[in-house]
Amino acid sequence: MVCTFFGHKDTPEEFKENIEKEIVSLIQEGVKLFLVGNNGHFDYFVQSILEKLSVDKKDIKYYIVLSKINEKALNGIQSSTIFPEGLELVPPKFAISK
Repeated sequence: MVCTFFGHKDTPEEFKENIEKEIVSLIQEGVKLFLVGNNGHFDYFVQSILEKLSVDKKDIKYYIVLSKINEKALNGIQSSTIFPEGLELVPPKFAISK
């Protein structure tokens, strides 16, 4: 099963605990693959939680889905990234819906 997270850029820190509880619940329900965005606090919360959980749960995999290629997007904790084919032709405002 695959789960996808793309979130809001201004998610407050106090939501991080709830996000982690939901991810743990999803893993218990059989989710083994996560696709995560790369813009804003929500996406970075999910990335850091999955990074932490994947240390103990080796069968979990996650990929960061890039909306654009740039230096900032390629730095950080990201171990595996995906850049969808054809996205280079889409204006940044429409990258998520594409």
